[in-house]
Amino acid sequence: FLRLARDASSAEERAALADHKLLNFPDPVYGTQLQDLAVPGLKGEGRVRVEYSEEKVMLGDGTAVALRKPNYSVENPGYGPLDPRTTLSPRLTPPMIG
Repeated sequence: FLRLARDASSAEERAALADHKLLNFPDPVYGTQLQDLAVPGLKGEGRVRVEYSEEKVMLGDGTAVALRKPNYSVENPGYGPLDPRTTLSPRLTPPMIG
């Protein structure tokens, strides 16, 4: 899933971060997680788009390799644009075994 968070924008929010009451703040419209699915009759909040850019790096032994860096964005936001301060952070759900 895609986690949404934004930085503090007021003195009260900065104080809440300093007191460790919160780690970050949700997007004002979409909250803390993008919901790409919805119940029948409603639309999802948007689609996660992943594009890759290639970065060339040199290893310690002189070997040149290309690494792919993912870039995340939200396509077709269903309820207006995300707050410009909102950051996107992908998450993988751990498997349930047993």
